Amino acid sequence: MNSYDYYLAVGGGYFGTKKGCEMIHAMYAYDDRAVYVTNSLYQPTQSLKVVGEAFTLNGTCYWRDEASIGVIAADSASKAELSTVQQPLNAEDGAYFVRLSVYNEKDGSLVSKNLYWFSTTDDVNDWDNSTWYNTPCAQFADLTQLRSLPRVSLDTTSLTTVSGDTALTTVTIGNLNNAVAFFVRVRLQWR
Repeated sequence: MNSYDYYLAVGGGYFGTKKGCEMIHAMYAYDDRAVYVTNSLYQPTQSLKVVGEAFTLNGTCYWRDEASIGVIAADSASKAELSTVQQPLNAEDGAYFVRLSVYNEKDGSLVSKNLYWFSTTDDVNDWDNSTWYNTPCAQFADLTQLRSLPRVSLDTTSLTTVSGDTALTTVTIGNLNNAVAFFVRVRLQWR
């Protein structure tokens, strides 16, 4: 996996690695369609709440569940007792989004947020041609419906404060449309 290209521009591998290496992280398990919370801290953690939500391509939430997580031992994972993530009722939608959020139950602060996009048709592994290092796909999941998402207009504001030799820039992004704003990325550049 390359995190950067020849010109040192970050690619998708960078963002996946960055998100997956969060100290507390909610993740979807493809094998049993369950949600797990990983603790990469060197100490136990507790008082966490996991919220799972599934959305159609037009942004309608059709599934939501939440669960409290007890103590998660250091450097381990705990299964969240959420109901199984469901596909949309209309399978012709082709694709859907699942957002997993972890909150601190004591103060309500957001600890981790993770977004997945899925197809209503799963990958089909070609087990007959599998080797010890590779299992090819006989059929890939169909995510072409993501191309049908309309372009949206975004409102952006930024405020930079300087204190000594440290600058802090806060960027606020607002979606001016009712459609899903997908793959929005903030990039700061020096002038």
